[in-house]
Amino acid sequence: MSTTAIARDIAQIKYDLAELKAITHVTWLRTRPQMEWYFALPVALMVYFMVLSPLRTAGTPVSEAVDTAFEAVNTAAERAGAWLASINYVMPSMYRGQAMRGLSNEQTVALMKAIIQRENSGSYEGWNVFGYLGGYQGGAAALTQTGYIKRDVFDVAADCIKAGSCGKLHLEFLQNNNHWTTGNSFESFMESSEIQDTFFVKLANFNIEEGFKRGVLREGQYEKIAGFVAVAHLQGLNTAVDYFLHGKNTKKGGAYASEYAGIGAAAVKTTDVIATASRFIGLHEEANNRQLAVFMRKAGFSLNPDVTAWCAAFTNAVLHENGIVGTGKLNARSFLDWGAKTDTPKLGDIVVLWRGSRDGWLGHVGFFKGFDGNGNVLILGGNQTEPGSRHSEWVSIDSFPVNRVLGYRTAPKKFI
Repeated sequence: MSTTAIARDIAQIKYDLAELKAITHVTWLRTRPQMEWYFALPVALMVYFMVLSPLRTAGTPVSEAVDTAFEAVNTAAERAGAWLASINYVMPSMYRGQAMRGLSNEQTVALMKAIIQRENSGSYEGWNVFGYLGGYQGGAAALTQTGYIKRDVFDVAADCIKAGSCGKLHLEFLQNNNHWTTGNSFESFMESSEIQDTFFVKLANFNIEEGFKRGVLREGQYEKIAGFVAVAHLQGLNTAVDYFLHGKNTKKGGAYASEYAGIGAAAVKTTDVIATASRFIGLHEEANNRQLAVFMRKAGFSLNPDVTAWCAAFTNAVLHENGIVGTGKLNARSFLDWGAKTDTPKLGDIVVLWRGSRDGWLGHVGFFKGFDGNGNVLILGGNQTEPGSRHSEWVSIDSFPVNRVLGYRTAPKKFI
């Protein structure tokens, strides 16, 4: 066959293919479903991400652009879901003197100790081989997020510095004081445990707030909040969301997300009634109304602490949190028939007081904390006064005349 004949056949094939393409396109136009673009787009996105999500979970490689787009849409969906749920799930307010949102100061300290022990063996000194600094192993990204490193300088840094993956360059970046914001420096950060603690709390609060915004966290879920903080600290916010919202247990930074979640949860887990009740010291029945109501609802009490006397509900809720059956009643004097009577109270026993008159029905109840120098009984409880306040609206440690005591009770060995 001549070259001319081959060229003619190729030309005919191209012509036939073009005709077929034209016929196919016309047929498609005539038979396609008549769906407007604004309906078709969300359907296409839904199908796309329903397919992509299991592929990512299974570890199937996808392009960086597709992965970034997926994360952006996923985050937007999480925020939308959290917004829709906001009527029932709101971010807890911060009470006076509280360091970390959603956790008591005692829990915050316990969490900080656990993290610094895991990150740097309890020491605030030095840095690791990747250039992460101090007790909490702060990197360039986290220090920028919390205002210690200049944002404009970080934004133009090498990608490996942003990711904290090039040890020497990362460390040199952090050792350059020109990169730090006004009033901060590499030396001041490394020499001050207080500054490092403040850095950790700032970062934790940012992550906690994002966790609530994305619908991951709920008020009153102390162990989950602490676990979320721990995972986000080690592996980043998005990884923490992936773990707690989608169950994706990523290994990053030398540990699985589940390991750090466990470290955080264990740090704030209460082991006795005094520790549990102490978490709420400083909370006010109006300013922290929702937080108190949520806690007491766990023990079956649906009440507004700004309206209803709540000392017995709070006491019952603390017992419930520790697996101990309370009285289930709002009447403080109901605890006179609870547990076992004792004349030598110990820390954490129940104290029942009369209120109004000894022979009446009104009373007050809380946990025994000891006696003050004047012989008054110290009670840790709810619906009490706070130093400087004359109104019984707080969770506090308050003193009462011992002649108001109706009885001391020790918890029964009966668990939920």
